[in-house]
Amino acid sequence: MREVVAVLEPAYTATLIMEEDACRISVIAPTVTTLHRKWTRMVSDAEYCQSLAAGLIRSLEKRFAGVFYNLAWNIAAPDENVGKTLPFGDLLYPVSSAMDPEFRLDWLLDEELKCRVSGNSMAACCISLHICVYSTYQYYSTNYR
Repeated sequence: MREVVAVLEPAYTATLIMEEDACRISVIAPTVTTLHRKWTRMVSDAEYCQSLAAGLIRSLEKRFAGVFYNLAWNIAAPDENVGKTLPFGDLLYPVSSAMDPEFRLDWLLDEELKCRVSGNSMAACCISLHICVYSTYQYYSTNYR
């Protein structure tokens, strides 16, 4: 029973985080990747609940395939054009997490600091997104006053 609780406790914690009134979009990628890492460790460490942890990993990979794809985790989408059609496939999710002062790039391991955009670093993706958002803001603030 303790092992079942240990496997399900990270999901409970993630649910509490996601249910907060002030939950931000930047919480999604760090939460999903942390769950994946914890459950992956549990598949090898658990005595009785390996299949439960493995099932949770498969479910997480299916529901958040786009996050894993954009972080180049090689879990889903063999076709390079598929990224945005996957659930949570927009770069907004990992980039917003990287730009959030609460997370920055601390939630990524060293080997995960690449994103799928031309193999650029996550920092380069953030800079590109910031420039794009700023340019769009400047355009609308200049032309629609």
